[in-house]
Amino acid sequence: MMKRTKKEQRDPDAIHWIKTGGGSFLAVINGRKKIIKPGEKFWAKLEEIPVGHRDVVRPVDPRTNIKQLEAEEEEKDAPPVKKLEYFLNHRGGGWYSVLNSSGKVQNEKALNKEDAEKLIRSLTE
Repeated sequence: MMKRTKKEQRDPDAIHWIKTGGGSFLAVINGRKKIIKPGEKFWAKLEEIPVGHRDVVRPVDPRTNIKQLEAEEEEKDAPPVKKLEYFLNHRGGGWYSVLNSSGKVQNEKALNKEDAEKLIRSLTE
């Protein structure tokens, strides 16, 4: 009698899923393309399931909180927040414009210095 010698390696972060609904979809699991058919149970990480198909799969374990996992995934993928800086630009004759750090003018009409400084304070708060 022969025994299997190759055991499939599974990622420790993988979740046990079941495909609900009709149709099938293609997922890349552990770097390999796999067709997931209706009613099939499979192991995959959340990011390996296409976003458009997450409504037709559910975890086998009802204690798994998908909303929390999706929030953590979005948090990881979100770029760091860059705080904008604003500067006074003298236009001449006592008139000013407020520019952001990328050079875009923030006011429609020219402002006197006091009003321009008020606008900067309101934008940075």
